[in-house]
Amino acid sequence: MPGGDLNGVTPPGGGAGGSTGQPLEPMDPLPDAAPSTSAPPPTGPTEDVPLRLVGIPVNSAKTSFFTGFEVFLAERRIGPGKTELIKLVYEFLPYQKRLSEYDLSTTKIYKLRAIPDPRCNESLMQMMWPEGDPAPDGDPQSEAHALAARVADKNAKLRCYRTTADDFSRAIGEKR
Repeated sequence: MPGGDLNGVTPPGGGAGGSTGQPLEPMDPLPDAAPSTSAPPPTGPTEDVPLRLVGIPVNSAKTSFFTGFEVFLAERRIGPGKTELIKLVYEFLPYQKRLSEYDLSTTKIYKLRAIPDPRCNESLMQMMWPEGDPAPDGDPQSEAHALAARVADKNAKLRCYRTTADDFSRAIGEKR
């Protein structure tokens, strides 16, 4: 209907599909750029990070149809005899092995390609007990207390690094 007014017109099929026959309300215009619901990937320089995996502080193996991740606590070597605790986010695809599925040694130093990502820095307490989660019990709680005893300030932010399943498989492939 060129130039016709569509207000009050019943759609074909006699209004089936929930139409009330009432005129439609005008919609707000779409914004120029819709905000992204997912954070963009970190863009910083990739580093070779020598680290030792300490453990999984929380059960954070959240997955989606496309990617999943696990969060580990690791000890990063920053100099001769000097280390710091870091948060390591391991990203994997559904067909790739989770880091927790590997036979990992907590005494072995892995040299992983990783990208620092300050957006996910958080304290040890935030990692061990995420907001909204019930209090940990049993083994996770005893592990949390043991780790917390090693850290002077449980509320100090730990640096976050992201690595991928591909980078980890390259790192362990070099050691074989």
